[in-house]
Amino acid sequence: MLTNFTALINKIDCDYGTDQQLKFIDEYNMSLEERISIYEKIRDNQEDILNQLESQINNSGYDFENRLSIWRRDVQLTLRCLAASVLFNDLDRLKNGFLIWHQTIVRANHVTNISSLTYETLKVVLENHLTSKEIKLVIPALNSAQSVLGF
Repeated sequence: MLTNFTALINKIDCDYGTDQQLKFIDEYNMSLEERISIYEKIRDNQEDILNQLESQINNSGYDFENRLSIWRRDVQLTLRCLAASVLFNDLDRLKNGFLIWHQTIVRANHVTNISSLTYETLKVVLENHLTSKEIKLVIPALNSAQSVLGF
């Protein structure tokens, strides 16, 4: 959304925008209530989401090897960036900011396996906290994250 607004401002700096150029605003407004709800649910349930995610990953047999506190911190940051991306409907900002940085960290620390497992499990855990309509708005951000991170 922010990326779209910036592009729109540059295009219509000295002229009126066309209906086509303004269309994304109408589309965003139609989903704004759900986007705010998603943001609030992730924010308000972050600890529960983390606990469920950790439990499911532990049940899969993964051993955090004394990296649990770092993993939790990284997932908290991921949740905040994900929630903001969905709220503002701005996948480009998520991809070109947080995910590029996160990709570097994941590869440098050789934690691709746990990161991949975390994103897959996060989809399931979020389904416990969001409605089916809300999940449909979150899935593109999760899929983009998995694509950029290479899993």
